[in-house]
Amino acid sequence: MAPYINIHSHGNLTFPDEIAIVNCDYDTATIPFCSIGVHPWDSVNIHTNPSFINESTAIVAEKATSQDVVAIGEAGIDRLHGADIDVQRNLFVAQIHISEDVCKPLIIHQVKCVDEILNIHRRLQPRQQWIIHGFRNNIEQAIQLLNRGIDLSFGKYYSGPALHLAYEYNQLWLETDDTDMDIHSHYQRVSAELGITLEDLKLKMFERAKQLSSVFCLEL
Repeated sequence: MAPYINIHSHGNLTFPDEIAIVNCDYDTATIPFCSIGVHPWDSVNIHTNPSFINESTAIVAEKATSQDVVAIGEAGIDRLHGADIDVQRNLFVAQIHISEDVCKPLIIHQVKCVDEILNIHRRLQPRQQWIIHGFRNNIEQAIQLLNRGIDLSFGKYYSGPALHLAYEYNQLWLETDDTDMDIHSHYQRVSAELGITLEDLKLKMFERAKQLSSVFCLEL
């Protein structure tokens, strides 16, 4: 039986049959099967430390080569929190380059910045997979991102039409993020939403995970 793939977690409510990418902040120790990055909210540190971007991303770059790290992030841009957008953009782009250098996917936090994310993707033409975590936007923005080859991950709150579309595009991921929701109940809810069996959904997610990174195969 295929495991449950949880593409973005904060270490909450894990199960023996769950493979979760656990988010680690750049200034904490890494753990097996984690992502490492500088959250856009941390960009406010530049107000007290002008070298914050260089210093924090240097730490990420060093840790990113570890076998424990399977993805970079969460990185991104947030119009409601953090420093000015220009600062956040520079921090985000620095982490895109790390993702490209170490050949690991990028997990993205974005709030009200879909156009900015799309513009950066067009400009940089990254080779590594981008995954928008906790996607809650409308179907029109889902279409734009999916057509750029950017994957969407859905957590506790989501748009049903966007979720269906991501599944049709074969660019769907599921996550628990930092909520109290467990991955078992989330998969059950989504499989019912999609009108497919739970085992079919699990197998689909696992096959996608193996394509994303060979390290998923090693977890079995």
